[in-house]
Order: sequence, then structure tokens, then C-alpha cells
Amino acid sequence: MPTFRSKPTEPEIIDARQFTGSHESAKDITDWFKANYEGPYINATLRERVTTSALGSVIDGEVSYPNELILTVADRDYFVYGGFWLVHRQDGTWVVWTDNQIKRKYDQV
Repeated sequence: MPTFRSKPTEPEIIDARQFTGSHESAKDITDWFKANYEGPYINATLRERVTTSALGSVIDGEVSYPNELILTVADRDYFVYGGFWLVHRQDGTWVVWTDNQIKRKYDQV
């Protein structure tokens, strides 16, 4: 269960979970989100994507997109793609960040 502290220029402690794209990761993040989200929680959806579109990563002639976890609450959806982080900030807000955004601003503690 990773916890991160912002680098010295912007002191802030966040709680974050990285979505790996697996069913287990989706369940773990959904359970964590439901336990910590303050407000009406509605639904979680795991989309598994494989297509032959020109976008994404080519694997054996097909294009594969990372799985996508969608957490739906009353006023918005949180789209968490494989490799992205769902972040719970100190002020109670939730955001989705890339791995680079986390590494640039925070050190794991």
C-alpha cells in the first residue's frame, strides 16, 4: 500500500494506488476508493480493450490498449488506465495521474 510524500518544494502527503490493468488490481483499488471516498459511490467498471485500431501498442498484429478502470460517483467518472495512479490528496480530492507525474513530484515513503 504505497504512501508518497511530495518533494521538498511542495510538501504534501498523498495516498495513491497504481492500476496494473488486472482484475485483482481493479478490485483492490475499487475497495480502497469505496472505503475512502466521501460522497455517494455509484459503480466501478473494468473495460478490457483489444482492437485493430491504428492507436495503442501493436502486439502480434493487433493493437492492445491498457485496461481501463472507471469509478463512477454522483458528479463525475474517474478513468484510471493501466499504469496510471488514482490519488487521494490531503484536501480530500481525488485525481488520476500518470506514473511520470507521481515520480516528478513525490518520493515514496
